[in-house]
Amino acid sequence: MRKLASVGIILCVVMGAAFAVSWPSLELRLTDNTVYQETDRRQYEYFTPEVLKNIPRISDKYIFDYALVDGSPRTVHAVKFYGTTDVKPVKRYLESLGYRAHAGCDIGNECWKGSNPLETISVEGLNRQAGVIVIVENRIKRSR
Repeated sequence: MRKLASVGIILCVVMGAAFAVSWPSLELRLTDNTVYQETDRRQYEYFTPEVLKNIPRISDKYIFDYALVDGSPRTVHAVKFYGTTDVKPVKRYLESLGYRAHAGCDIGNECWKGSNPLETISVEGLNRQAGVIVIVENRIKRSR
């Protein structure tokens, strides 16, 4: 009986340690929206798509956003730059990656499409302040 109790205790300790180690990752997976900075390494690495990680920093003041859109198979990733309205470096960057301006945009004023048909990028000014927002919308492909 004593041996069985020891095994139970060891099993509980191992399971508790596994949960404690996996909790930060699990917590990120359960998040449906967050605002973060580049210095918030866990969020930055987990939520930020490569296209936004490498985007030109057109201002010293910027912040990232992530949202899983309610009732929709979409994720939205964004970077907001404050204190600038110059979008030319962003446009040149998108063009260098093979993105092209696209008509018929439903997420913003100016959309860009690349090789991924499930991804749309919008570049626009922020309302009521000097700023630029770059939004990456991904439609989640549903498996059948």
